[in-house]
Amino acid sequence: MFKRRNKIICSKCGKKVPEDWDYCYCGNPISDRGIVQIQFKPTEEKDQRVKISVNGKELWTGEIREYAQLRFKEPTVLWIKYSSAFGGLVGGGICEAIIDPEKSKKWVVAPVPGKYPELSLKPVDEFTFD
Repeated sequence: MFKRRNKIICSKCGKKVPEDWDYCYCGNPISDRGIVQIQFKPTEEKDQRVKISVNGKELWTGEIREYAQLRFKEPTVLWIKYSSAFGGLVGGGICEAIIDPEKSKKWVVAPVPGKYPELSLKPVDEFTFD
């Protein structure tokens, strides 16, 4: 039996698309469903790079001062690695953690005090700037 799906109008091109789609035909995001932002707190090292991977596939690479904005449809295990801008894990850190887009849209990665080089990923209501 065919089930009728509700449709919404794309704000960019005006086409009607099913409301459960993440993107329109034109590539415009339909909603912010599943989009999360991740803020990175530095360890003691100032110049750090960040890599986020899922199942060995790199999703995002950037610097400690940047935010990652990613879309997840369900709870997902992330591998997050800080490294020195000059290469290696010196001054960096690592963690494997679950991100759940239903729990929060904002997450913070920070060093775990006294457990160097361990990092933690935690949901927050708002980002804080140090």
